[in-house]
Amino acid sequence: MLAEACDVVVIGGGPAGAVAGAILAAGGVDVVIAEQKVFPRQKVCGEFLSPGAFPVLARLGVLSEILDRAGPEITSLTMHPSVGLKIKAAMPCDGAGRFARGIGRHHLDTLLLDRARRLGARVLTPCHVRKVVGSSDQGFTIETDQCGVIESKLIIFANGRPPSDGQPTSHSKKMRQMVGFKTYFNQCHLGADTIGLYGCRGIYGGLLRTGDVGGEPRYNLAFVARRSVMESVAGANGLLSRLRQSNHALDRALADAQRVDRWHAWGPLWPGVRRLFDDGKFYVGNAAGEVQPLIGEGMTLAIRSGALAADTLALGLRGGAAPSEIAARYEVLWREDFSSRCYWGNWFASMMTNPVAGFLGSLLGQIRPLARWGVGASGKKFLAVSGTNIRSRTVRGNGH
Repeated sequence: MLAEACDVVVIGGGPAGAVAGAILAAGGVDVVIAEQKVFPRQKVCGEFLSPGAFPVLARLGVLSEILDRAGPEITSLTMHPSVGLKIKAAMPCDGAGRFARGIGRHHLDTLLLDRARRLGARVLTPCHVRKVVGSSDQGFTIETDQCGVIESKLIIFANGRPPSDGQPTSHSKKMRQMVGFKTYFNQCHLGADTIGLYGCRGIYGGLLRTGDVGGEPRYNLAFVARRSVMESVAGANGLLSRLRQSNHALDRALADAQRVDRWHAWGPLWPGVRRLFDDGKFYVGNAAGEVQPLIGEGMTLAIRSGALAADTLALGLRGGAAPSEIAARYEVLWREDFSSRCYWGNWFASMMTNPVAGFLGSLLGQIRPLARWGVGASGKKFLAVSGTNIRSRTVRGNGH
């Protein structure tokens, strides 16, 4: 039985899908978001939100509420290879003087999906998509487990998974296939305004404050490991023990810390650019391309790519453009914004997981302009902002 019919169905209600659905609905496009989980829910993520996402969030009217739920501003970064010197760099702010923040995915994802619903998107949850058939010429039929059948003209895949033949193949599985873990700690020895990055052979991780729970600071610890390394130890606890033994900076940061949540796991991760379009099917977020979590651009990529796809689709639909024409424009804009982040993310991850490369990188990182360049290469832009501009633009960037 036909449950829904729409112009666009978005499969996945995380940041990429919720943003895409919200912008399309706000622009008058009939859109359905199918999300298999019930929010709020946890997600393996470093939970670092860079200022590059702020314009989209302000446009949707949720920036103020998101920043209210977030941790303190992150103004500095420290990198600790297992061998070598600590690298310290300043973090950039946006044109309104706002810095990156840490925020739990259970907060961010719920706020964005609720906003999409309020803007007119039909949100189906829980709604697991079982099968997709059709083409851009004939339209698509989406079969679900809980919500019947959905018919749509176009599809946006925002479910975090690449198409079956879309995994990067330029590197071997040994080097590219990775698994991720996340948990929360309290009582960490890390400045509230700092994100710490730590590496050893085959593993790297990040630690930052994401906010307070019951008046107590809460820290996100997320790390990524090659599958071969994970298989040589006893899961997440074994990986963390190896990282702490090999990286004394992380061991000191966690010396008095207590884990206050279970481990959350996700994988495999396949960092790299994938297929962005296939005959009426658009891919956003991790389904389009995955950056190394090390550079902290995953949530920003999801939010910005969701907005980019929605804007491109809405413009094309209003102008009567063919899906292939819309896709060509989307791909050009996506690669301009994200492809370099994927490249440099892999480079920095190799540096942090290889002791020799980490040692050499730590020496180069003592040169302040090179450290600043490295932060910029990850996708974070440094802006010259005067005090007057900060005050005048902060008011307009509150998200209302």
